[in-house]
Amino acid sequence: MIIEVSARTGISVDNILGRTRTREVAIVRELYYKLILEKKCFSITLISKLCERSYATIQSGINHVNDLLSVGDGYTVRMWNQMKGIEP
Repeated sequence: MIIEVSARTGISVDNILGRTRTREVAIVRELYYKLILEKKCFSITLISKLCERSYATIQSGINHVNDLLSVGDGYTVRMWNQMKGIEP
């Protein structure tokens, strides 16, 4: 899934899984957390292990992008629309 996310968003796998904190990369990273939570039905604990992040970081990231999606943030909505069709 991560390779497909990278291809669709133009953000490298290294950046998605890395520590880059630019807004665009951080949003795609958080959307990736949301995607694997929803599509693969992974627990937040498992996602945190896979992405080498804390449970709180994953939960916070998912909450953050859900908030951005709910208010219609242009970049977040555009990236989510590109990603949400990815199947496991």
